[in-house]
Amino acid sequence: MAINFPQTYPSPPSINPNQHAPPLNPDPHFPPPPRPTWSSFSRPLYTSFLLHSGLAVSTHALAAVATNYRLDAKDVIWPGGMLLDAWYQSVGVPVIWGGRSVGDVISGFGWRESLILGGITTHSLRLMYHLWKRAYKRGHDDIRYAYKKTEKSNWYLRSLVTDYLPEALFQTLICLPFTSPFRYEPAPGYSATWNWTDSLAVFLWTAGFAMETLADYQLSKAKKSGKTQGHLMTEGVWSIVRHPNYLSNILTHVAYPLLLVSTPLSHPALVLGPLANYVFLRFFGGDALTETYQEQHYAEAADYTKLGDLQEYRHTRNAVWPGLEAVKQGWTWAVVGLGAAGVVLERGLRAWAAPRVL
Repeated sequence: MAINFPQTYPSPPSINPNQHAPPLNPDPHFPPPPRPTWSSFSRPLYTSFLLHSGLAVSTHALAAVATNYRLDAKDVIWPGGMLLDAWYQSVGVPVIWGGRSVGDVISGFGWRESLILGGITTHSLRLMYHLWKRAYKRGHDDIRYAYKKTEKSNWYLRSLVTDYLPEALFQTLICLPFTSPFRYEPAPGYSATWNWTDSLAVFLWTAGFAMETLADYQLSKAKKSGKTQGHLMTEGVWSIVRHPNYLSNILTHVAYPLLLVSTPLSHPALVLGPLANYVFLRFFGGDALTETYQEQHYAEAADYTKLGDLQEYRHTRNAVWPGLEAVKQGWTWAVVGLGAAGVVLERGLRAWAAPRVL
């Protein structure tokens, strides 16, 4: 009786003998891998909507029990929900439903995926801490929501439909660029050279993150020193535009889909993320709403100095997008310099880490 021994094959030669092989580049002799289709986004969208709507309902209920109906609780959940969504869909899903270890999942990320997850984590943690600290020190609801409570009856019940759930829908779309790349089925081959669009994405994210951090720090410092008593904050990065924190947020969210443009993971649907973020900040919960309530508050408090400052500020500075006068501002070039420094730092880290897959 013949015995069939299992065939053995020699191991293929290592392409990375010193653990520092250059990144894999696309082979021109093979057709490019298939790109994601519109149906590829159904799973990350469903997951995001369930997560954010669940957080919205939970936060709405807790606001009545733990914070005396303070609506600013949802502001803290805004970056926190994005952070949770990104980590659940990138790491939680393969660990919980795929049986893989956390280390195995994270070590399998390409360089761009690591930058995306690291970027949204850093940005969300900083913003969430800042919003929580500001709300805690204030001790009462945000002035924008305080006016809503007096303008409408049954405002608490209405807020679930008019504020919490609509924001959950916006968050679902905003999260698409940093959740869907981890959920594509089937996942396309992830192999692409580093492009100028990638460096531009790093520049925009770093410049945006730096501007947002500076805006919050400078405003907090001005309040402590009493500079904002009777006057608006128009110094530092606040001399560039009236709402540098919104501009910075827009820049960071543009960076995520831009980082995927030169890869097989790119798809037009990813534009929905920064577009939804822009629409929300400009037309729903951003500068227009803030300045409307600012104007109303200054008029009621007879603070005509700040009211006059606000009107003059509108004539000399754009709300979000820098005008020609921003070129003359030193802080504009400081932010540009910090963005360029981020590109240099990323290049150094990439050379040191030598990832096989970009």
